[in-house]
Amino acid sequence: MKSFSSLQKQIKQLSESDQINLCRLNKLISSCKKCRDSIFYSSTFQDIFEYFPDVHVFCAFVSKNGSKLIADFLEDGLSDSLGLIEASTSPRFSQVPIGNLLLLTLEKLSCSASLLECMSAAGVPSTLVKCLYIFLDLPAVSNPDALKDRMHLQHKFTQLLQHVCLSSVAVEEMTSTDALRHLLSAAVDPCQSSNAFWRKSSCTILTTLAQNCLTQHVVQYIHDAGCITDYVERLKQIQLPKADSIEAFISLFQILSESSSTNSQLLDDFHAAGGYNIITDYLLKWVCFYCCLH
Repeated sequence: MKSFSSLQKQIKQLSESDQINLCRLNKLISSCKKCRDSIFYSSTFQDIFEYFPDVHVFCAFVSKNGSKLIADFLEDGLSDSLGLIEASTSPRFSQVPIGNLLLLTLEKLSCSASLLECMSAAGVPSTLVKCLYIFLDLPAVSNPDALKDRMHLQHKFTQLLQHVCLSSVAVEEMTSTDALRHLLSAAVDPCQSSNAFWRKSSCTILTTLAQNCLTQHVVQYIHDAGCITDYVERLKQIQLPKADSIEAFISLFQILSESSSTNSQLLDDFHAAGGYNIITDYLLKWVCFYCCLH
């Protein structure tokens, strides 16, 4: 990866604003054919480490500047973000727009614990959660090509956050920035039907988190932030489709089940919020509905 090493030396001589401009990842990755075609598209993480020994330096560079790029994107608002959503998703990296290129690169770099720690140090996990929360309010698209691109983005974005939630360091970074609360809220958000995928993705990501990274620190954060109470209150107030309700309950039960092996804090929060009554009412509702049909 001589081209990256050379580019990195040149970047150190530039101003901070010039460095941010240079980190537009389409220029960075497309400058190296092996990086583009052999490593970041279809290789395993073993191949990445073998062919790219400076991958941790590269990951730190991408994460730092990528977080800044995403933060700028969030500040610009939803109307300006649609270019990322509706852009081409061709795997030929030299033709991929900045937003999708960043996403594809981060997804490939999320292949090992040490690289996820690099991402966490740059605040990538919490930044991604903030993006997910904003995506719940995206306007609907009717163009078939735009819809296809959005579905591709949804798949890649969810996959990336699932990888991130395999790292306890990454999840604890979410707690330190209060982003985990937004992830829990997203799982029971009353968004429009065209954005229901993002809500379902939040449930999937929470389940992955609960199964792998529900440390005592994370459990304490969920308790202190009142996340379980808020979750139950939202389930009371909104009318989700049956399948979405089931996914929301499964994610919640996974968190409660995994945390109960350590202490009963979250189960106590669930009880205090009237969670058992919610379950009873929900089951009775669908039993009555089923009986009416038959």
